[in-house]
Amino acid sequence: TMSRDGTVIATAHGGRTVRVWDAATGLRFPKLFDQFAGIVAVALSPSGDLVADADSDGIAQVWRVRDGALIARLTGHGNALTDIAFSRNGREVVTASEDRTVRVWNVATSLNTSVLRGHTQRVTFASFSGCAEGQL
Repeated sequence: TMSRDGTVIATAHGGRTVRVWDAATGLRFPKLFDQFAGIVAVALSPSGDLVADADSDGIAQVWRVRDGALIARLTGHGNALTDIAFSRNGREVVTASEDRTVRVWNVATSLNTSVLRGHTQRVTFASFSGCAEGQL
């Protein structure tokens, strides 16, 4: 996936490692994001300063690109995740899961702010619409 401004690219390798690249130079940022569970999706914040992964263990994590610091660990789904996306302002992420729910999370607090229910089967994709600046 690529940041909105086109400067950063994130990839998942072997289902266990997220790597982040400078799009202009092709150089990899020094910190690798190694996971224990299988990574099923990655997302970059609009500014490219944060990367998030969605794992097969039902947990999502948000990392700071420049130094690899863990910013948020998002737990609460009852089954594997299938997708993850950042909001337009980069302050929230949305996760989709095989548990038939979609959850919205506050990145700064790691709190689940909304649970969307009603699907009768696993949810495979999640995204935010193009909201106005300063909104989700």
